[in-house]
Formats: sequence, structure tokens, C-alpha cells
Amino acid sequence: MSARRWLGYCAALLAAGVVFSWPLALHFADGMPYSFKPVPGLEVIHQHPGDYIQLMYRFWLFEEALAGRTPFFTNAYEFSTPLTPPLFTTQGIPVSFVFMLFMPLGNITAYNALVLLSFVAAGVSMALLARACTGSAPAALVAGLLYACAPYRLGHLLGGHIGGFVFFLLPLALFCMERAWRLGGRRAGFSWGLGCGTVLLCTSLLDLHIAFYLAATLAVFTAVSFAALAAREGIPAALARARRPLIGFSVVAVAAAAYLLWVKYFFLDTSAMRGGRSLRTVQAYSPGLRDILRKSANAEKNVCLGLFASLLALYGLGARRMEIRRRRAEPGALLWLYFWTVLFAAAYLIAFGTTLDAYVPGYAWLHRSVPFLLYSRTSSRVMVVALAGFFILCTWGARAALARGRRGRAAVLVLALLVLAEYHPRRPIGVSLLRGMDSVYEEVARVAAGRRLLELPIWPGDSAHSAIYEYYVTLTGVPIVNGYNPAPQLVYIERVFETLRSMNMGEMRRPQYDLLREWDVPCIVLHQDLFPRKVSRYPFRFTFLNLLRSPYLELSRRDGPHTLFLLREEPGGEEPRFDLTSPVGNLYPSHRMASDVGIRVRDGSASSGMAVKAGPGAAAGVLVRGPARFYPTGAFRVGFHLRADDVEGDGPVARLEAYAPAEEAAIASRELAPGDFEGGGYRLLTIDFDNPAPRRVDFRVISHGRALLRADFAYVLFRGEEDPRASYEAEDLYHIGTCAEDPRASGGHAAAVGKDEDLFMPMASGPDRLYPPGRYRASFFLRAEEVEPGTVARIGVASTFGGPIAGRDVDPAELAGEGGYTPCGIDFILSKPTPLNFVVRHFNRAFLFLDKIEVADLPLEPRR
Repeated sequence: MSARRWLGYCAALLAAGVVFSWPLALHFADGMPYSFKPVPGLEVIHQHPGDYIQLMYRFWLFEEALAGRTPFFTNAYEFSTPLTPPLFTTQGIPVSFVFMLFMPLGNITAYNALVLLSFVAAGVSMALLARACTGSAPAALVAGLLYACAPYRLGHLLGGHIGGFVFFLLPLALFCMERAWRLGGRRAGFSWGLGCGTVLLCTSLLDLHIAFYLAATLAVFTAVSFAALAAREGIPAALARARRPLIGFSVVAVAAAAYLLWVKYFFLDTSAMRGGRSLRTVQAYSPGLRDILRKSANAEKNVCLGLFASLLALYGLGARRMEIRRRRAEPGALLWLYFWTVLFAAAYLIAFGTTLDAYVPGYAWLHRSVPFLLYSRTSSRVMVVALAGFFILCTWGARAALARGRRGRAAVLVLALLVLAEYHPRRPIGVSLLRGMDSVYEEVARVAAGRRLLELPIWPGDSAHSAIYEYYVTLTGVPIVNGYNPAPQLVYIERVFETLRSMNMGEMRRPQYDLLREWDVPCIVLHQDLFPRKVSRYPFRFTFLNLLRSPYLELSRRDGPHTLFLLREEPGGEEPRFDLTSPVGNLYPSHRMASDVGIRVRDGSASSGMAVKAGPGAAAGVLVRGPARFYPTGAFRVGFHLRADDVEGDGPVARLEAYAPAEEAAIASRELAPGDFEGGGYRLLTIDFDNPAPRRVDFRVISHGRALLRADFAYVLFRGEEDPRASYEAEDLYHIGTCAEDPRASGGHAAAVGKDEDLFMPMASGPDRLYPPGRYRASFFLRAEEVEPGTVARIGVASTFGGPIAGRDVDPAELAGEGGYTPCGIDFILSKPTPLNFVVRHFNRAFLFLDKIEVADLPLEPRR
């Protein structure tokens, strides 16, 4: 095919990239794709944490090394402490060479250029392989286009995973090996073999999963190539022709194998991933059977091949088999047809992981037998192999149809368009707009230049939330104490994260201050928008107020979701007393807790609709336990919602415990007598415990086997909080935007959002507090400024266990009063004790302020 036609084909692939990544082209310089199928209404959001930022950061590291600011193959900006020396990183080589070409346009633009170019790379490499295997250039071009737009690849590409960018490497390696065998008797056979080995080495540097599957595929491909050649020309001739390709391949492949072993022994085995992933973890990420027919929003479960593409592949399989039966194919064609068919079928079945183990326990055996699979939580990564085989079959189908003349060509065109329409997400992809430098980070760049920065909250290192910190590193060039890595080193988790994690709740003590001073950390940035319960059991304001009272810190400035604290040269007072409390509850449904002697059952009388039950006559043991969560300093009360029936004897029925795993001991306990359950039904039975310092605590119900015992939930409050509570200040709940000073608000502050906040997050939510059966009115005290037409807000009441209870839209006319806050009410009825969340959603049509939420009892309506 001529260079002109290849250029036209590349242009078509670029156009497909623009269409399949829309509306990325509208945000090419200020946004990056974060999802192939975002939640409807959240197609364009602000600064969504994700893997795409980490990938851009790795490419940026290569440019830093080229500029001489850091060494090559080193991540000098993350996990930067004397305890955690810089780790090796490939810096995205060789893809980062292409990234570097676009860097003058900005990091975000350079990344987005790679997104579009990946369509060209994937399409061209698949087209080369398909043409080499089928001999039909037009059919190969069709297969390459469809391969570039396959949902699995797009799920990874638009989710920020390197695998989506380098999907072209496997077909490219197979193409090189095919050429090496075809030209094996000549000097070119060595060169093509060397090229294949080089592709394998590049794959190893970029993606360990694809490298493993590529190596296995090449081994089988080589065996089939040798067998086909031996059947045609004899074993001696096959051995002679194999020599040069295999020598060329081995020259570089040995380096790839050595690198992979080095990574395993010196990085994976010293990380939190040592020992591999459990089969239960794999189960959580395995695609379901229904994913065969749908494009999933989860990149790891996007195994849909598409109806029309599957028909084309089946037609290709049948047409090729018919050619072979009629002896219209070259010698060895049947063996190759079996190879591509079995390659696709075997890889596709493996992609479902543990899902198929209910029928054939194949993946469990592979997980035990293949060492590499221990390190992968996602079985579907083998789709890179499955799709190569699948689209070779599609190429045979397109080739057979094209041979039928004008009608065949029209059929292929229509079918290709139908496949593309089926592969398209059918609505805009998710694009995350990045805020850029603000005044907080401008000061960080000035104060911490040549030093270090601590970002809060601090994570164990394996959470995509930390990717936001990498983005700001690219803006400031300041190394950070924490970071993001799929396999964080144990030394970081044990000696950095565990040492500093109490600061996630605002608790900073003298040893932590001294350590940060020793590590040359002059400042801390606190991120309001990165505070899920995973890092703190309480909202952002709880942490902020604790840090504000710290004698070791000085508030410097706030800008949007960022707050900058400077470490004082000397402490400004005595060791702080951590006596703040929060109205927010922490609730743990029993059916999500571990159990030794219980079974999960549906229970309409339980608040969650589910319960864990055991006995009577069952063995004594732990009915429910967990989860071990990190709680701050303070006095707490934990309630267990339990029910006991068919009690035998007068002895104790069960024991409640608050348990500290680090101490391997109960820190509070209570024996429950039959009298605690008088009257029947569920009872909230409590124990108190004290934390003299932050620690993990889990909550246990131990059955003595003397009653039919059922557990609904465990529920933790600061001691002194009583249910049902009548009022909550908005700033004490989970909220986005800012905590604005407002003399018109009841507590002097209000939660406030502007017109450019993420619709992904509710303006305010919480507090997971328990309310008894009854009729209530929740009043949301709101005011609005600069209102635009349309719904201003949506207020709602929902069960913490899931599911809305009541809700309505707030019209601008309701908030048209002068200055003050307007109570916007919702009436609702509870038929059983229910933990509640009160939620306010915004639509960026006003500057919206929430003062408080009040909950009042209403008389029950008389029955008619």
C-alpha cells in the first residue's frame, strides 16, 4: 500500500479518535479524559482524581530528566523522605519520547495528543498484522479501525491506564515475528526478530501485564510457526530458517526477562503487593456474564465484543474454513486458523476470571499455578490477546465479503459502520478540568523550593486520590512526602504513612512535628475535596479545626479547596488537647461485616433489610466483627442493633466488644442478659470506649449460642451525642465549596458553593444519624445570590443503607427573599429505626449558601 494511502488511513484514525473521545477536543489544553462512560450529567467535571494524572506525571518525569533536574529512571519527587530513597521508574519510556515532542504546548495538551495518536498506533499495527496474516489490505484496514475503537481499549485509554495507550504493542510484536519467520533464511529475519524482541522490551518497561501475556503469546506463535514450516518444508529446513529470527529475538528478549525478574524481586516483593493478590480480590474485579452484551463503565469489566463484530468474526471463521476445505488456501492454513481461534477463545474465557469458576474452576487453578497472576487483581488484562485473535477472524470475514464484488464491499462498509456505532459510548466521555496553579501552590513553590511538602490527607500510597498531588508537583517542582504507586513500598507504609496518618484527623503531636522538621518540610497543604471516610471518619472541618488549634502550625492562606499551613520555627504553646467532637455518625451494616458463625439473611424488620443470624444451638463464636477503622482521640459510644429470640436459660446471650487489633485486646465489653431483649424486636445496645490516642478499632458481637441472635448494624458516635438530633450546622457535615463566614448564619458560618463546582459531589451530605419511627420535617436553610433560571438545588432525605426516602427541587422563587435564609422543607415518614443522610445537590445556577438543617417531629396523620 502506498505512503499516500497510509497517510489517509492515519488521518481517518485520528478523526475516529476525535469522535470517540468527544468532547476532549473542546478541552484539549485544560482537561484530560477520566472515564469512557461517566455518570450521566458528569461528563465534564473539575479535577477528578484518577490514574490519568499519574500517567501524565510519569511522562513529565522524563522531561525533567532530559532537562537535567532529576536523574533518568528515578522518581525523585514522590515518597521523598530520608527513609524512602527515590524509586526506580521507567518514566514512561519510550512513549514519553512522543510526549516530549508536544510538551512545548503544555503537559495537558501533550497527554491529549498521545490519546489521539494511540488510535493511529493501534489501528496501523493491527492493520499490518492482519494484512500479513490474510493478504488483504482493504480487509486489514477495516480490522485496524475497529481494533483501535474496541470498548476494552477505550475503557483503559480514557480511564488513564497505560494499557490503553500501548495496545498496539502486541499486534506489532506479532507482525514483527511473522515477518521474521517469513524472511527467516535471510539476514532480514534476524532484524525482524530483533525488532520483535525490542517491542517486548518496550512493553516490559510500560506495562507488566501486557508484557507477560505478550511473552506467552509469542511463545505459542513461535511454536505454531515452526510446526507450520516443518509440515511444509521439513524439520531440518524449519530449524535452519528459525535460527536467525530466534537469535535476533533473544538478543533483546533476555534483557526484558531479566528486567521483569528484577522488578519482581526488588520492587513487588518489597511492596504492599508482596505475596500477590487474593482470589477474593480478583473476584471483585472479574467481569460478569452480563458484561458480554454491554459496554461497562468499569474499564476492567469492558469485555463486550459487540454483536455486529461477532457476526463478522463468525462469518470469517466459516469462510476461511470453507476455503481450506475446498483447498483454496495455502499449506498450513488450517493450523493457523486453529491458532487464531483458540487464542481468542482461551484468552476471552480467562478474561472472565473467577466468574466462570462456578462452572469450570479454571482461573482458580491458573491463579495458583502461574506465579505472575498472583500479582494481578484484574483477569481481563488478557483481553489484549483475545482482541488480537478476534480481529484476525474479523479480517477473514471482511476479506471473504470483499471478494463478492460491489455488494460485498457495501456490506463490509455498512457492517463496519454498525460496529463503530455499537462501540461508540453514545454520549460524551468524561473529561476532568484541572484547576492549574492557585495562590496556595504559588506560595508552596516559593516557600518549599528545594525542600519538601506534605499533602493532607496522606494515603497508604495506592489510592488514585493521591494522583492530584502528582499534578501539583508538575506545577511547582516541589518534592512531596507522600505519593501514588500501585505497589507502595512497605517502608513507606510502616514508617511514613502510619507515623503521620493521625494528621488526617488534625492530630499533630511533637514527635510528628520534629520528624517533619528533620525531613525539611516547611509547609502542609490540606485538601478539602479529598476527604472520604477512608482517610477520616469525620468531615474536613473536624481536621481543619484541629490543625488550626495546633501550636506547631500557622495558617498561611486558603484558596478554593486548598489550605496552606506553615510549620512554626518553634511551637507556639503547650501540647494540644484533642477534645473536638463531631455530630457525624459512623455506621457499619452487619451484612458487610465478617462473621464466623452467622449467615446473611433478608430481614424486613432490620433497618438495613438484611441481618446476620446464628443459633440457637449454633456454635458459640463471633457473630459479626469489623471493620477495623482508625478513630481519633476521644470518648465514644458504639451501639449494636440486635435482636434475640428463642432464648435458652438465664445465662448471658452475647457479648459486645470494642476491640483494638494492634493491642490484640478488647478495650470495652458488655455481657448481654436475656432481659436486655425484653419486649422483642431489635434493640440498640451500647458500650462506651475511650481513645487516649488515635488507633484502629473494630466492633464485635460474640454469640454464646443460646439464642436466635440477629445483628443489624453497629453505630458509633462521640459520647454526648444523643439521637434523634434536632439540628446540624452545615459546616460540620460533609460539604464542598467553602466554609464562608456569614453573620446571618446561625453558627456564624455557612457551606457555600459557586457556579463552577463539580456536579459530581453533593453540596452537603450527612450525618448518618439514627431516627426512630415517626413523621418528620427536614428544613434546609438556604439562600442564593446571582440566581440564573432553572432549578437552584435539590434537597433530599435518604437512608444511609441506600435508597431515597424523600426529595424535591428548590425553585429560585423560594429563595427570593432579602438577605436571610429560607427554610425549605421536606416531610417524610419512617416505619422503622433508620440512619439518615440529608443531601443538598447544586446545579451551578447560583451562589448557594446552606446554613443548617433542622429536623422536627410531626404528628402522625390520622388513619382514614
